[in-house]
Order: sequence, then structure tokens, then C-alpha cells
Amino acid sequence: MKIPILSIIVPCYNIEPYVINSIDSIVTQANFDRVELILIDDCSTDNTLEIIRDNFIKYSNIKIIANDINQGVSVTRNRGIEESTGKYLYFFDGDDFLQHKSLNKILDHLEENIDILSFGFTIVEDRKEIIVSNVKYNDTIFTATFFLKKYFKRELLQHICSFVCKASIIKKNNILFSSGTFYAEDQEFQIKCMAHSKVIK
Repeated sequence: MKIPILSIIVPCYNIEPYVINSIDSIVTQANFDRVELILIDDCSTDNTLEIIRDNFIKYSNIKIIANDINQGVSVTRNRGIEESTGKYLYFFDGDDFLQHKSLNKILDHLEENIDILSFGFTIVEDRKEIIVSNVKYNDTIFTATFFLKKYFKRELLQHICSFVCKASIIKKNNILFSSGTFYAEDQEFQIKCMAHSKVIK
């Protein structure tokens, strides 16, 4: 496999009810063959790892990794960074769902050689959908300084699942998820990435 444009890193822990639908939402996308998918089981106590192996080991562009001991989501994501080979990194949770045709749109934007791609997402709680969108800024190119100002003012909303960053920015600056942080580690990671970026879309 040639160097993938995108590595999708998925920490998995006790997600037996969701894991098939979640991962299927990625592998059934057009252009999935241009992506590296890294599934890391964090010592699940249910059948998550067995389900992943039974259903997804057949894909040559999927890495299935099992932690020896439970490490937590931050350390598990950091292992995904270490194992990744893609030009860009995307952090996806095991209960997330990638909408149809989303991967094509993501890959199209990444061809523009931006540093970070930020896009909308939908929160589903108790079968109710809350759409979080930055549609007024669609196709806007930001400097990192301007984006951060909007982000801190909450004029731009972003989640780890709606955030793609150039791998070289993360790896050259040794940006990792803080293992000792139990709240807002996602935001801390994203802010560090933005601070080292120049072009955000």
C-alpha cells in the first residue's frame, strides 16, 4: 500500500453494541482504499476485540492493535499516532458514525494541502439529533490566529471527530494527548495543533 493520504485512528473500549455500525460507516465509503484505518482495543472486557477481528481483519489497509493493559483513551490515541503512516490524521471514536460520502469530501479538501480541516458534526442523544455546523464559514481559509480567536469566542465549534490535522505538524512538534488529563484533553490537543498551523479550512 502506498502512503495513505489519511490515517483514521479509532480507540475501542467496550463498544460491542456500536462497533460494527461505526467501522462499517468508514469501510463502506468510496475511496476507503486511500485510507489507513487503525483500530486499537484498550483491553475491552466485552467482545469488542473479537468482533473487530472477525469482521475487519480481511482488509489490508486496517491495522488491528490490542493494548496489553487498559491505558485510557489518551494513551491509546497516542499509540495510534505512533503507528500511523498517513499524511493527515483523523481521530474517530468507536461510537461515532461517518455520514455517507463524507470521506470523499474530506479527501477532496485535503488535496488542497491545508494544515487543518474543520467541519460540522451531529450529536445524537436519546434519539434526538443536534446539528453543529459552521456553514457560514464553508470553504473559508483561515489563518490559525483568526481561527483560534473564533474558536475561543465559541463562534466556531469543533470536536475531535470533526478535526483533521496534517501528521507532520503533530509529529514534528511532539503533540500528544495528555495522559493525566481527565477533562478537555481533546480541546487541549486541538489547540496545540492549531497553534502550530498556518492554513485552516
